[in-house]
Amino acid sequence: MKHKAMRVKLTDELLDKKRVVAGTEIFLRDTITAGFAAKLYPSGRKTFIVERRLGNSPSWKRLTIGTSPQWKVEEARTKAIVW
Repeated sequence: MKHKAMRVKLTDELLDKKRVVAGTEIFLRDTITAGFAAKLYPSGRKTFIVERRLGNSPSWKRLTIGTSPQWKVEEARTKAIVW
């Protein structure tokens, strides 16, 4: 599966307009909140994630916040800041 990554200002409108071609995944990193991103799949699923270092660990952990449309971008961004 091919992966495509971009840095954008995440909005609900942007996620609604984005379409993913079969055989690819799109990873959209937010330009407003560090570590906050959305992963888009060909099936139409959109998952909000946050990447953080936990404790003194040198490695990054990717934690799932939730999926759209259950979560709006602003709600997920707020959760990412709290984590």
